[in-house]
Amino acid sequence: MSRRKEGKISPDVASLRRRIARWRQTRLKRSPMPEELWLEAARLAQDQGISPIARQLGVGYASLKGRVEQAPQPAEDAPSHGGEFVELSAEQFLVQASKAVVVELADEDGRRLTVRLDDGGQLDVVGLLQAFCGGQRP
Repeated sequence: MSRRKEGKISPDVASLRRRIARWRQTRLKRSPMPEELWLEAARLAQDQGISPIARQLGVGYASLKGRVEQAPQPAEDAPSHGGEFVELSAEQFLVQASKAVVVELADEDGRRLTVRLDDGGQLDVVGLLQAFCGGQRP
């Protein structure tokens, strides 16, 4: 059986992977991984999944899963559209694709939306954001 080809590693995961590698090179034998590294791994696993992050970082699945389960969850009364600001120029309100374009949206609840436009496709970015945010202004 052939293994599935791993996707590209995000910059956040690659950075943490390097920090873990440096810690492994300098650690005392059998010393536990520092808490700050576990916290960052748990944060990434909440966003990208426990199994992929454990595999990419070379840490134990069960240990990472325990950390994710113990990590504080976002407050339920927090706005579901997130607190990040996205600035769009007037030209970006309506995207006219001159080549293939991919627009990806994600929220704090883990909902994701990916839109792929072929050459010549049009996209109303504001309308897409409003629909994704449940009719609220982005």
